[in-house]
Amino acid sequence: MTEWKNLKSINRFILKDLYAKSFTVTHEDDGLAFLTNSPILRFVNPKTLEYIYWRLECFEDEEGDDHLLIYEQNKPDPLKYMRDQEVLPEEHIVDGSHYYFKNNLIMRVYGYGFKNTDVEILQRLVFELDHGFVDVEIVGNVLSITTTKQRREQYGKVIFTM
Repeated sequence: MTEWKNLKSINRFILKDLYAKSFTVTHEDDGLAFLTNSPILRFVNPKTLEYIYWRLECFEDEEGDDHLLIYEQNKPDPLKYMRDQEVLPEEHIVDGSHYYFKNNLIMRVYGYGFKNTDVEILQRLVFELDHGFVDVEIVGNVLSITTTKQRREQYGKVIFTM
């Protein structure tokens, strides 16, 4: 079974933050691109204020195919973090690079990839937000998380939506 089938739906959640130990930022035509290893995305349910974190990893298999892995968790591990019960009792204060997303209500999430025999291989994620898009793709041995106002080029075969 592939891991995204077990993910909690984040449709209508708010995409709040991008965390990483460090990242490089570049300007794209209509947005920003963040290059990093093992980024963590933080989502919040606007009704319950529940936080969910997705740790993203990638690797290349023996055949040369790239794989994007998603680990759902309730803390920003493995990054260092702390909680300040007096100031922000529900928030994790993360030690590392941070980007705060705006205009970020998630309308839909698309997973792109292909089927290799009986296994579906995830290679790209696209978050359709109420005012733009966030694209997660593998670039060499790092991940590129790109914010754009308009949908980018075709991505291949959709293997899941939520």
